[in-house]
Amino acid sequence: MPRSGAPVAAALLASSPHDLGAMAARLAAGRLLSAAALCNESIVGSLRAYAVQHRAALAEGGVDMKQAARARTLAQFDEAVTCKVFGYAGTAEYYAAAHR
Repeated sequence: MPRSGAPVAAALLASSPHDLGAMAARLAAGRLLSAAALCNESIVGSLRAYAVQHRAALAEGGVDMKQAARARTLAQFDEAVTCKVFGYAGTAEYYAAAHR
């Protein structure tokens, strides 16, 4: 409970990870937060919904929408969609570029 009269009841700080590959692996393994599985499902679920909403443009760009729909981890989604959209050979190359 917040102190009586406190202007803030709760806060959350979110930041881009310094090492995207390590973060994706920790999310998938459930080692990042106690609620990592829920967080991973929420992030990937939102990304899959975005992909469905923009499926025509993504498919035109070479994205395999069936692979995108099967993604259950951030790394799987990145492999299926993000790498294709931005021209990376795979997640290792994408995460290395993001880490620089």
